[in-house]
Amino acid sequence: DEYGRMWIATRNGLNCYDGHSFRVFGIQNGINDTYIRSIAGDKKGYLLIQTRTQVFWMSLHSEVPSPIFSSHTSVAAIAGNENGLWIASSDTLYSVEKGDTATLRPIIASAGITAILPTSKHYVWVASNEGVRLYKDSSPTTLFKDIQHVTWLYEDNQQTLWVCTRNNGLFQCSYQHILAHY
Repeated sequence: DEYGRMWIATRNGLNCYDGHSFRVFGIQNGINDTYIRSIAGDKKGYLLIQTRTQVFWMSLHSEVPSPIFSSHTSVAAIAGNENGLWIASSDTLYSVEKGDTATLRPIIASAGITAILPTSKHYVWVASNEGVRLYKDSSPTTLFKDIQHVTWLYEDNQQTLWVCTRNNGLFQCSYQHILAHY
């Protein structure tokens, strides 16, 4: 993180290693489910922590987790980069608005969201039942309809999008939107 610490998601809580010792965040810190599925940060002092049942928001300064999203609908993914934090339910992508508390702002509705990837240029890749789309300001700009059952998205330093699928291998989507299948 911004303070040089490592955050590690485990089935027994969220672990923070500062180079000398570990601290465990769990029930004693207000995280009601210690099975941590994922962590995302915005490089500006904030984390999202995804458990099986909730998503928590935490300032690295205060280190007090607060619930921000309950799983009345399933959480498909959380993500963060220097442009912000995002939470994707199965049908909506939310941006996390930070202030004294964190609030959610719905920005994209799409059926069956499975993965999200914010890029360094204020774009967000969204994989759903409709394919893989690139959004800027809530408007889709690119669609790869043939890519289904996406489990993970990754953008390399050449701005090439790599798309992992459950049953159909790996796809490479170049900056020029040329698609290759492996």
